[in-house]
Amino acid sequence: EESGVLAKKKKKSRALSKFMSNKLAVLGAVMFIVILFACIFAPFLTKYDPAMFDLLNMSKPPSAEHIFGTDKIGRDLFARCLYGGRTSILIAGAGSLGGAVIGVILGCFAGYKGGWFDKICMRASEIFMSFPQLILVLVMLTIMGQSMVNIIIIFICTGWSGVYRQARAAMLSIREEEYVQALHAFGLNDMIVCF
Repeated sequence: EESGVLAKKKKKSRALSKFMSNKLAVLGAVMFIVILFACIFAPFLTKYDPAMFDLLNMSKPPSAEHIFGTDKIGRDLFARCLYGGRTSILIAGAGSLGGAVIGVILGCFAGYKGGWFDKICMRASEIFMSFPQLILVLVMLTIMGQSMVNIIIIFICTGWSGVYRQARAAMLSIREEEYVQALHAFGLNDMIVCF
C-alpha cells in the first residue's frame, strides 16, 4: 500500500513540475485565475453599475475614474467587462460540466452494455459532431430563444458527444478486465457494475 501511495505522490509531483516548467501554461493559469477572481469579486473592484448610463460621460477615453473608458451612452466599460465575464463563466462552466456529466454517463453505460443503446448513442453523437458547434448553437438558439438557461441547455446538447466517445472508448477496454467479469459473475446489476 505504501508503495502505491508513494507512486501516486510521485506521479502528481511529476505532473506538477512538468506544468510548472511550461512558462506559457503557468502564465495562462495565472491570467485565468486573475480574471476569474476579478469577475467573482466585481462589486468590490468597481463602484459602477454596468447597466447604469451617464449622459454626461459619454464616449470618454480611459482615465483614473473609468479604467476602460465609457461607451456611447456613458456606461462604464470596465464594470461591463467584469459583470459580463460572470455571465460568460457561468454559461461556459455549466454547459461544459453538464455536457461532461451526460457524456460520461451515456458513454460508460453504452460502452459497457453495447447493443442497440450503444448504436443509438453513437449515431446521435456522430450527428452532433458532423456539424460545426457554432452553427448548431446558432440554429438551436434561433429555435429555442435567447435566455441564459436556453444557452446553457444548448451548450450541454452540443457538447456531450466528444466526452461520450472518450468515455465509451475507455469503457470498451475496461469491461473485459477480470474484476469486471467477476462482478458480473456475482450477478450484480449492470448499472452498479458500470458505476
